[in-house]
Amino acid sequence: MSGRWGVVLLCVCLLCASMPLATATDPNERLSGGAGLSGFQPSAAGTAPNAKYVMVDDVRLDLDLDKRTYRPGDLMLLNITLENTANEPRTVGIFIICVIPELGVARGVAFRDAVTLPANFARTFTLRLRLPDLGDVHYGRWYGFLWSAADGFGVGSVGVGWWYERD
Repeated sequence: MSGRWGVVLLCVCLLCASMPLATATDPNERLSGGAGLSGFQPSAAGTAPNAKYVMVDDVRLDLDLDKRTYRPGDLMLLNITLENTANEPRTVGIFIICVIPELGVARGVAFRDAVTLPANFARTFTLRLRLPDLGDVHYGRWYGFLWSAADGFGVGSVGVGWWYERD
């Protein structure tokens, strides 16, 4: 197994190890809702001031949500900003996953083993996800992992949390 695959596997195992087993009905299906790479739409550059970020090899990954509390039927907007601050191209790996521990959900929506970003690249993509009825109150978190594609190391992660409530 290459170093970068080992890093991704370790990150996913650490996230999933702390979650309860999935219920009889697959809760991952509740979050499918068209989420995926086809759900990414370029948005205006920049994120809200409270966004968190991670930087690896001069590449910055920001995650931010449009709000912190959602209800059934709400449209969740996850802004994912990638920025290469170097004056030359950089290649990184990226993995974006949604985790809802109480439901046993760990749903990856974007994975790229190697993405080469041009010098001084900056773009925000917005993942749009309409939330189904997930039951009672739940806490969820989006995680973004970024690593050096050259050696599979230099791993960094960032997360942004949210609450789900029924009306």
